[in-house]
Amino acid sequence: MQKTKNFLLKVKVLAFSFFASVMASAPMSAFAAGGISGAEGGISTAQTAIYSLLGAGAAVYLLIKGFMLKINKIGWNDLFMAMVTCAVVAGLPALAVWFWDLGGN
Repeated sequence: MQKTKNFLLKVKVLAFSFFASVMASAPMSAFAAGGISGAEGGISTAQTAIYSLLGAGAAVYLLIKGFMLKINKIGWNDLFMAMVTCAVVAGLPALAVWFWDLGGN
């Protein structure tokens, strides 16, 4: 059990550091490439990359949860809550844009 927790902690740290490096490098290179228009293109590229990474991460997460269900480590309710969590996290960027547009920006 302790080995599994340590492994999951290492995976989380690796995923966070990779995500942070993508977030730190994409906007900076965009500003250096050509001002505001270059930044908008860079942000669009960064969004595509981030959504791709998050989608792949969510798929792996759900596969792991499905495997844990198969070996009877978790129940169906845990798998369902993992799917709900992935759906909520995936919808947050759209919700943020919707709230931003409410203010007239």
